[in-house]
Amino acid sequence: MNSRIYTGTMMHARRTPVEHRFSFPFYFYAVDLSELPELDRTVRGFGYNHWKPVSLQDKDYLSGPGGFREKLTAYIDTAAVEKIILITMARFVHKVFNPVSFYYCLDAQDQPVCMAAEVNNTFKERHLYVMEADGTYPVTCTHRKQFHVSPFNNMDGRYDFSFSAPGETLNIGIRLVRGDAVVMDAALWGKGRELTTANLWKTVLAHPFTAGLTLPRILRQAAVLHYRKKLPVFSKPEPSNPNTIKKQPACVHG
Repeated sequence: MNSRIYTGTMMHARRTPVEHRFSFPFYFYAVDLSELPELDRTVRGFGYNHWKPVSLQDKDYLSGPGGFREKLTAYIDTAAVEKIILITMARFVHKVFNPVSFYYCLDAQDQPVCMAAEVNNTFKERHLYVMEADGTYPVTCTHRKQFHVSPFNNMDGRYDFSFSAPGETLNIGIRLVRGDAVVMDAALWGKGRELTTANLWKTVLAHPFTAGLTLPRILRQAAVLHYRKKLPVFSKPEPSNPNTIKKQPACVHG
């Protein structure tokens, strides 16, 4: 099995115009998408495209009909892609909010061909950033900001991504850079174990509320930034990029 469950930390740090940092324990999954049917059969409590206490469902990701790989072909050339590893938080009892999920698109030698970051905002919109990889780790990528996420950032700047290999440990970093200044730093890291029934439930029962706390944590930090630290809010622009997937109805935000 290539699929793993990781326990580690999520960190977010705003550098300017005010400093604000928070981190919290976090668990997440690295799922080899080709293994989903087998995981559905062999990992008790895990379901693919149907309800189980823990589940992954195609409809929660990307857009259009079909499975993950079929949907990704609308955005990337998958001809040279042999394996796709999805880094995400799976559903736990009900749907969860994923600020960002990542796709490692690998060749037959397990080397990275391209990387993709699927970003969700609290307005129920999502955007896919697709970046080429040179076949070596750590993969470093840069992409111009194209999608409104935080109400405290405008659309200026670029993202610098860093991806370690999806092995026993995993480390992913994102920086929002504007000019020469780092506006925001975020990172996700953890230590992984094979996604088995025992490891799944050992992790989930040790962190029973983690999956459902992401959105409340985001809203709480937004309230601190706006009301306590007096950070102004930017209006959300109407999405125009073809890689932005619009959804409705809109969700309230902090």
